[in-house]
Amino acid sequence: MGARVPRHDSDPIAPPVTKTRLRMQLEAAVLFAVATLILTYPLATQPSSLSRFDNGDARLNAWAISWVSHQLTHDPLRLFEANTFYPLPHSLAFSEHLTLHGLLAFPLLTLSDDLTLTTNLLLLGYIWFSAFAMYWLAKTLTGSHAAALLAGLFFSFAPFRFNRLPHIQMQLYAFLPLLLLSLHRFLLTRRRIFLVGLSAFFVLQALAGTYLGAIAAVALSVGLVTLTPFARLEGRDVLAIVLSLGAAAVLLVPFAVPYLWVNRELGVEWDLEGMASLSATAWSYAASGARLYRPALEVLLRGREVTDYLFPGFTVLGLGVVGAWDLARRPGRRSILLCYTTILVVGVAVSLGPRLPLYPFLYEHVVFFRGLRALTRFGLLPLFTLTVLSGYAISWLFETMHRQRTRRLVAGGIALFFVAESVTLPYDFQPHADEPPEVYRWLAEAGPGPIAELPFKVIDTRYMFWARHHGFRSTLNGDSGFIPVSHQWMKIALQRFPSSDAIALLRSLDVKYVVLHLPAFRRPTLLRILRTLPDHRDALLPVRDFGKELVFEVVSDGETTSVQATTDWQTLVVIEPHRGRGEEGLLSFDIELPRTSRLRAIRLHYGSAPRVPVERVEVLGDSGGNEGPETRFATPPDWPAVSELVLGLLRTPQDGTQTVVVEDVWEHRLRLRLHGLDGEQPELTTIELLGSFSSSAGL
Repeated sequence: MGARVPRHDSDPIAPPVTKTRLRMQLEAAVLFAVATLILTYPLATQPSSLSRFDNGDARLNAWAISWVSHQLTHDPLRLFEANTFYPLPHSLAFSEHLTLHGLLAFPLLTLSDDLTLTTNLLLLGYIWFSAFAMYWLAKTLTGSHAAALLAGLFFSFAPFRFNRLPHIQMQLYAFLPLLLLSLHRFLLTRRRIFLVGLSAFFVLQALAGTYLGAIAAVALSVGLVTLTPFARLEGRDVLAIVLSLGAAAVLLVPFAVPYLWVNRELGVEWDLEGMASLSATAWSYAASGARLYRPALEVLLRGREVTDYLFPGFTVLGLGVVGAWDLARRPGRRSILLCYTTILVVGVAVSLGPRLPLYPFLYEHVVFFRGLRALTRFGLLPLFTLTVLSGYAISWLFETMHRQRTRRLVAGGIALFFVAESVTLPYDFQPHADEPPEVYRWLAEAGPGPIAELPFKVIDTRYMFWARHHGFRSTLNGDSGFIPVSHQWMKIALQRFPSSDAIALLRSLDVKYVVLHLPAFRRPTLLRILRTLPDHRDALLPVRDFGKELVFEVVSDGETTSVQATTDWQTLVVIEPHRGRGEEGLLSFDIELPRTSRLRAIRLHYGSAPRVPVERVEVLGDSGGNEGPETRFATPPDWPAVSELVLGLLRTPQDGTQTVVVEDVWEHRLRLRLHGLDGEQPELTTIELLGSFSSSAGL
């Protein structure tokens, strides 16, 4: 598999072999291409009809790729203004933006107009490229062609990749080895071109995925801290590194700003306790999804807390230990050992999340770590380190063998055992063709305006996959790891469709069409909807019947449904809910105003996460007799309570409100009764009475 390459202990990186470099690289490219075609079976043979789109994350990623590919050529400055979660801005930043994937997909989508084929070709290309990138790093570090070939095989075909096939944003990690390769080459040669490569590869890795950007940042930080002290850098070299990192940061600023806005305005931030469920455990590193070990491991790990499958296999683990031993005994290479073992330790520590102190520290001091949740993905760093160390182990092993035939047999045996213990063939792909239902092609030609697709499950990507077929028109629907509270309450309102509350919400958001996907409803729910639709002919106009889909146009009532302006109203009194009398399903307050006042509106505040909103409001006043207080105002039975809450959350996401505009009520003393949704007691933060003071009633 390659000629023996001499080792030079005085240099941390072996000098490159120049005579046969092109032939070796061509051999590596062909070998990895063949391995990709074989070890992804049956995907490589049917890329336009098989997929993992049975998984919601895969459909979400496919939508993001198609959106980015579309938007980069239509309106790149509004890249993050995606068509989902209407009418909230920056909705692409609710999940990973996948900009690089969308850019790479553009020519494929343009030529094929097939999103299934495009994503599969990208996936196959990423697998090949990751192997080739690790080959370059291992070849540069060890000087051994055979060791580099095996390292590329380990890095790109380990179980870590195939456990995450639906997550295409975790498949393109080829820039991680190229990033470290650039750092090594700069420290060895002081050539600035390698700093350009370092910056470029870091930016590309960050644009491939948010998690991969964080993983690359960790690896680069460790590399700088552990390698530069041994490099005897001059001041201008340090300045060049700082400038290159600064340039990378500047290039990434436009992609970071929307996430910072979403974090600040919508409160997108995972708490440490919630991260624990998606962090690795010690037992996760003993768990494998490979068929060879699964039966034994299921017995061993029964009853243990396993959150992911991170066992790299005995091949990579054993060779990694040998490689560490080989580096430890060579003084000139101990900086390499320090760098990569530190990357391994830090990667494991971060993947364990709040179980160890490191991640809470990063969470507290680096804002972007607050938006990460699936911390088991940092398990890529231990695999990366073990792969590099394995390259050194194989290089040392081949140094002890003088016969080419022996080296070839050993390399083949290592490769076969690695494949046997790591790869699960055939993979479980599902039939899926990019053939949209007819309704989406009709929507592409229909009049403009947002749509709502029902059933509205919020986290449901079945509809998003077809978005490019209706021109990416705005939709209330969406999916991401973060679901805005406003849309969580939309779900509750639209579950009652076609109720007055649901229709009021659709009208207030200027929704043009409602698409009912009939097979997706449970039979009792569907029968209820079909039975009650005729009662709302004035609001819902039947437009098209596609058999499995019905389309209704939302007819405006000609009136604005937004809350009246309240800027000229004073705050009469602010009430704290705990001072009210709690009864079954309601809160009651006896209120005494400073003097007789004109009550114009009641604003109910819920904070950032409403739990039980008010469904009905009553204002009672003193009747002047012995009959007790009489009703001065009450919301009508069809008052759109949930719709008002949704609108309040869209206006002020950190403080959801309902504003009830009342008829003129003049009172000095009144009783306020608030009935909770579905008979539960309302949960509020404050209650604000708005109006104007007057010295005489009725004026």
